[in-house]
Amino acid sequence: MNSPSPIRVSLSNNLVEACAAHARLFSSRIASHIHPDHEKRKAAHATDQLVAQLVNCATSLWLHGSAHPYHLTRCAINAAPHLGDGGGDLLATNLDCKGSLMRYGDDPLKYHLLVRPAEKHDYTVYLLGLVPKATVEQRQGDVILVGWLTGAELPVTPSTDPRFSGAHAVRGDALRALPPIVYDYYTPKVRNRMRTAS
Repeated sequence: MNSPSPIRVSLSNNLVEACAAHARLFSSRIASHIHPDHEKRKAAHATDQLVAQLVNCATSLWLHGSAHPYHLTRCAINAAPHLGDGGGDLLATNLDCKGSLMRYGDDPLKYHLLVRPAEKHDYTVYLLGLVPKATVEQRQGDVILVGWLTGAELPVTPSTDPRFSGAHAVRGDALRALPPIVYDYYTPKVRNRMRTAS
């Protein structure tokens, strides 16, 4: 399998603020399991939630050409927060987006897709998305979509590396590449095709 070529998706200030609003509404109050001690988990909770929402929104833009599916998904989850999302981050899909803040370097292929054993399902597609610190700090900027694997392709046993707190871990350069989907409804080429068809 060739190393993936990460895809950058730009989010406007308005989209980042909308993601922040959804993150604040998220009511599970469960902090990230990747942070080892309780106080650090508590302090990082707000950032973890924002990063997760930014990755979900960017995935919606890449996959659908619009943030609308992301907003519909969040509205449904916010209406019944006690039910959770069942591991599906975009409408009724088997897509579980795993986001991480880029704390330790700029090479996206050196980051890891992390899936906790309780969340691992053979049929689920796990996508790794990364958020540069500047995107969080400036409230606009890029999200980097690195690659994906199915649950069946994850390591059978969790990592023993203490950094990963017992999660199944796969480095970015070992993930499957995302297809280079481009939505160009409004480019001159497409407008010309539409005029020709009519």
